[in-house]
Amino acid sequence: MVEIRIARPARQADAYVPNSSARTRPVVAALDRIAGTVSGIQRQEAEDDEADLQAAHRIEMERLERERAATIADRAGAFAEFRAGLDQYANETRVGPDAKPGAAGHGDQVASEVERRTAEFRATLGNDPEVIARFEPLLRGEAAATVGRERAWELQEFAKYQTGNWQKYRDSTAIQLQEVPSAAAFKSALSQSELLIDGMKLSGTARQTLKDDAGNLFANTVLKAQLDAGNTAQVRELLTLPKIKTDVKPKVAGNINIYDRPSVRNADGIVSTVRTISFGTDEGEVLVPTVADDGTIMTDDEAIQHYYDTGNHLGIFASPDEATRYAEALHDQQAAMGDSPAAFMTKFLTPQERAGLLKAADLADQRAAAEVEQAQREQVSAAREAVRTVKELIAQGVQPTAEQMKAVENAGAALPPSEKVELAGLAIGVDVAKRTQGWSAAQLQSWSTALQAKVDAGAASRWEQMALQHVRARYDHVADSDADTNKEVVKTPQGRLALVNSLAASPDRAAAFDAAQRAQPGLGQVMLLPTKAARQMAIEGREIRKAQPDLVPMDKATMAFRATLGRVAGLLGDEFDDKLGLAADLYAQSASRHGLTKDRFDAEGFGQMVQLAMGATWQDGVRRGGIGRVNGGAVLLPDQSTERGFARTVARATYDGAVDGSGRAVPKAWIVGHMVPVFQRDDADGRAVYYLVDASGRYLQHRDGGPYALFVK
Repeated sequence: MVEIRIARPARQADAYVPNSSARTRPVVAALDRIAGTVSGIQRQEAEDDEADLQAAHRIEMERLERERAATIADRAGAFAEFRAGLDQYANETRVGPDAKPGAAGHGDQVASEVERRTAEFRATLGNDPEVIARFEPLLRGEAAATVGRERAWELQEFAKYQTGNWQKYRDSTAIQLQEVPSAAAFKSALSQSELLIDGMKLSGTARQTLKDDAGNLFANTVLKAQLDAGNTAQVRELLTLPKIKTDVKPKVAGNINIYDRPSVRNADGIVSTVRTISFGTDEGEVLVPTVADDGTIMTDDEAIQHYYDTGNHLGIFASPDEATRYAEALHDQQAAMGDSPAAFMTKFLTPQERAGLLKAADLADQRAAAEVEQAQREQVSAAREAVRTVKELIAQGVQPTAEQMKAVENAGAALPPSEKVELAGLAIGVDVAKRTQGWSAAQLQSWSTALQAKVDAGAASRWEQMALQHVRARYDHVADSDADTNKEVVKTPQGRLALVNSLAASPDRAAAFDAAQRAQPGLGQVMLLPTKAARQMAIEGREIRKAQPDLVPMDKATMAFRATLGRVAGLLGDEFDDKLGLAADLYAQSASRHGLTKDRFDAEGFGQMVQLAMGATWQDGVRRGGIGRVNGGAVLLPDQSTERGFARTVARATYDGAVDGSGRAVPKAWIVGHMVPVFQRDDADGRAVYYLVDASGRYLQHRDGGPYALFVK
């Protein structure tokens, strides 16, 4: 502090005046007045002096405040630089060349530097207590914040360092488990991992999280590797927990998860997960654990009260004996849980993961089964293709080589039993190919028909039965080959007429019909017409219909067709349209020749064309074949039979052995009066075969079985 002193002028001593009351009284009064004046002057001077002192003090204080403010302002800027310097130092130390793995010692290093820099800054504040008082909290706060932040960062970095290196170890262990995916390897890997985790500087919760994470990864790795290897049975074993093995069934099933029980160590050292008691209630004998969910061992009374408080139990039984037996089985199951790889492994899996892995095992089994089935199908397909190739060669009349036959034999092992029989018949097919070398379609058809007749009669040998399919295949091949030639021939009306007349001369009507149909659909019906004139008429009529589509009104033609055929129309099946078209072709030729138009449809004349289409001929004005009426119903007559002649044939039959559906004999008179013969086919001897049917559609039966048949020459 600056001491202020003010110099005052020295006062002279007052003059002595002798006291004389008489003469001096006015003087005294004057002096008193003077003294009062002087005293006032003195007081004023003192006051002025005090004012001067205060003014000087105020000036000094203002100067000091200005100096302090300047110091604070200067140090405030320096403090900002100080704080920035601490941040810069901390950041540089984090990543500097001297930084250690896991930021080890980083916090202590920063704390030491902060302490040094803080002391240096404090020294720049001077001795002004107020300046020091203002900056000290800032210094302490900034130091604490910086050191605290960097120590927290050090802990985070160290945790990352530990976790990162742990994850490398964990992942490499998982890769090793993929090579040896077993329960033993899983346990070993988990045990080693837990040893490492327990040595880490982490909280107990963090360590347990790492252990659970490792267990989950290792369990999934082992199980998925087993799935990839197709070991679905092993996967199920590792995921299937031991079950309670007992025939005792509780009245009410327990509601406690027996697969997630706490373990407690008894006084004898034995570990228990389910210690139980049972007690009687109105509902039955209730079985409850005496180990609480948190692992606390309860007294019997506490366990009973816990049941009434929570309602949790292991089952309610009909009797104490059943509860005891179930408890014993439960203890056995819990003991098995302790030794079960599944119990050890599944505790690291969520229920969703466990269910997903089991589903994946099911899907893998399904895929494996599908792959086996696909492989079998491919083998069967290859075998069938080999058989087809050989059969095709046989059908072409080419003898397969020994190598081809051996290949078929080897491939045939994959065929089902029913097809192996066919495979065995390939040797017969080779024999058929040799025998039929150079045969025509008609010859092959004839032999096929004869073999079929023997098969139908039950008189065919095993060789003949197996040869039949090869003969038919040979026929199809030859017929198709002939058809390729015939298709060129039938491109003109003249070619069609020449072909059908040629085929009509064949003794094998069935083969001829098939050849005509293969050449051109519908041409087989033309070939069946009984005369060359009729065949020419049909072919010409077809050309006329092409040129004049409306010449034959098909609605009226169809009605006339049905009227002529009667019930026979319903028996034509697929031939209905062919026969109707043939009748229309015949009518078109006749109508054109007689000048008829579409507006002058001759239903009776069309009926005659229907008869012709159905095989009728006229000799001396008498119609033979075609459609007639016998026993009151429309009938397809044999080719050379008249309506009356066929009726006599039907009436003269003996009908020996004729019965109804129940096996009762049917009188001949009733048959002749009520049953109509229905054409079925021509047999191998050229006879027309007829069955007899009543108005209800029921066929006459033979007592030896099957429909009663009439054979007509």
